[in-house]
Amino acid sequence: MSHIRIFCLLMASVFLGSSGVVFAHVACANLDNSSLLLDLPCVVSRGTTWSVTLIPEFNSKGEVGTWHADRNSIEQADFAPDNKACAVLNGSTNDLKLNCVLSHGKVWQAQLAAKYPGSEQLIWYLESYGPATPNGYAYSMLAPGKNGSTIIYARILLDAPNQVCPVLNGSDGSTLTTLLRPMYPDSVTSSASFPVTVCEAVMVEGVSYSSFNNTLNINAATLAASRVQVYGDSGCDPSDCPGVTPSTQFQSLANIGAKQSPNLILHMGDYNYRGTSGAITGQTYAYDAGDGDFGGKTCGLQETYYSQNAANSPRPDSWPNWQADFFDTAQNLLPKAPWVFARGNHELCSRAGPGWFYFMGPGSSLPGAGQAQIQCPDQGDLNSPPATAIQHITMIPPYMLPLSTIDVWVMDTANACDDLATNDLTAQYQTQYEQLANTAKNTTWVMSHRPIWGFWDDGTPIVNQMLQTALANSKEGELPSTVQLSLAGHMHIFESLSVLQGSTRPPQVVIGNSGVSLESTPANGNFTQIIDGQLTAGNAMLEFGFLSMSVGGGAWSGEVLGTEGNILLNCDSGNIANGQRVCLAAPGS
Repeated sequence: MSHIRIFCLLMASVFLGSSGVVFAHVACANLDNSSLLLDLPCVVSRGTTWSVTLIPEFNSKGEVGTWHADRNSIEQADFAPDNKACAVLNGSTNDLKLNCVLSHGKVWQAQLAAKYPGSEQLIWYLESYGPATPNGYAYSMLAPGKNGSTIIYARILLDAPNQVCPVLNGSDGSTLTTLLRPMYPDSVTSSASFPVTVCEAVMVEGVSYSSFNNTLNINAATLAASRVQVYGDSGCDPSDCPGVTPSTQFQSLANIGAKQSPNLILHMGDYNYRGTSGAITGQTYAYDAGDGDFGGKTCGLQETYYSQNAANSPRPDSWPNWQADFFDTAQNLLPKAPWVFARGNHELCSRAGPGWFYFMGPGSSLPGAGQAQIQCPDQGDLNSPPATAIQHITMIPPYMLPLSTIDVWVMDTANACDDLATNDLTAQYQTQYEQLANTAKNTTWVMSHRPIWGFWDDGTPIVNQMLQTALANSKEGELPSTVQLSLAGHMHIFESLSVLQGSTRPPQVVIGNSGVSLESTPANGNFTQIIDGQLTAGNAMLEFGFLSMSVGGGAWSGEVLGTEGNILLNCDSGNIANGQRVCLAAPGS
């Protein structure tokens, strides 16, 4: 291992306390290839973290025999003492364990044994090394297959670059070779911003899979969804979750959900807030399809286009924010059941779009895929921004996921303007609703980030103006009669809307309360409001939660559960036929 390059798998921005040096994407250890000087900016010892330089001692053959510590280099470092990716010094034996070693494109771990244990002579020799298991995440997701089928992907996300994609071991004795999912680095985002490896394969229904000595596992997936969970707007604002601290609200909900054995998980979008909130720089804000009053008269479509992922942007989309806001926080729930990922406006290409297309996009180059893998187009230059957004945004085509109990129609509404009826995108959404009318033959749920209908308060326009206009302009002028439920997020509340008399409009349930800071309006409780021309009975709840549902026999029922697992609301598809709101407050809530 004379030419080892040792890197930390943990990506973080860290400050060395006494030196004032900033380490971005800091390494566990760096071995200089020419001098073989070993720099350790992160050594955990007796609950404290230090930085130190190890100087090589060469034997008669010109090989490194041992390393000794340069005592003048020892400084206390401002790393978390429980950071398991760092080097760890055993307090009793003085042995030094290096948890992450990247050598010749593979990840290793190494053990440096103390030459004189217990003495003050800090000298080590290489005792052992071997392949290491990188930190990673395993999950499955549903996506459109060819000829209108539903495909199940296994995705393995390894927290290190340039990894060899693993073979998955099936519970039926089969093996499944995963293939690299390309990131397209440097066209929109730098590969340095995403130092990870994503691998994927097509799963077989009913077979569970494992890899890396069972450290990464994916539950068996089924297309007969009977236990469904719905989350939305789970990301954490940086003011509530500084640095890489977990989103405690979403983490609590995800952990509760993981214990329920779901077999389908729907997420309504907005996974990554800490990397996408606030200005890019100064008073320059990213394109957001009109949100936050930064859109102009065309909701940003014909105005100057600013993107976090433009050249010369100081804050492009990056893996540490995705890891903290979603993957670390939801890691117990991730492998439990296949996911369907809606795209939120925080996942626009001007914000966290590159990561969303990489980790959650339904397109793939695998055999049987019904959509090709999509990437964000060129994002321009922040110093000389494009005059309009038109050439720099992209939309996922809508798709139907046929399941044995329900069909799920997934729309990408990230670019749909809440407060503007028409721009050049309205016609595209109109076409999508017409596609839905031609496709929805069975009991169908419509799933998107932005709600077609939603109520904040009397002083705010009823959302979403663009989607309502597109639907009204479609040939049918309304959703097909086979649509049983409309699911959305975007509004940072829970809200249900029910048209109780003389209408074919399905109920809509907004789950935007799974982690992000909640709105202050509308008030908790029931309300009645004219929404898109129809008298609508609604209720709102300003508490964190997710929707847990049972599906079967053409009906569904469920509960909105809070962060303590308490039932906040009861919801039932049969309520409307009985003249009641689709969701009702739980007794004692």
